[in-house]
Amino acid sequence: MTNEDAVPGPAAVIAEEEWHVAANAATALGGIGPEASESTPALLDALDHEEWHVRNGAAYALGAIGSSSAVDQLRRLLQDEEPTVVKTATEALASLEERP
Repeated sequence: MTNEDAVPGPAAVIAEEEWHVAANAATALGGIGPEASESTPALLDALDHEEWHVRNGAAYALGAIGSSSAVDQLRRLLQDEEPTVVKTATEALASLEERP
């Protein structure tokens, strides 16, 4: 199985009602990296999840994938109530700024 074969599963799981499943799926997509770019729309949706773990995983993944289309949404997370999400969004934005 290639990384590309793994993308549809985790991307679909982000919409799971169980927050821990969605958070782990988002983080897994970040581990795949740029090859998971087709999951960007699902990850952008996850940035609005009520559970901070899911928002955090999505922010991490968007930075790791290199989704420059996520910059505005990641900047919005700099105002998140959860400090961990703010830190991860800051790191994701820094990562995106470093990319060509």
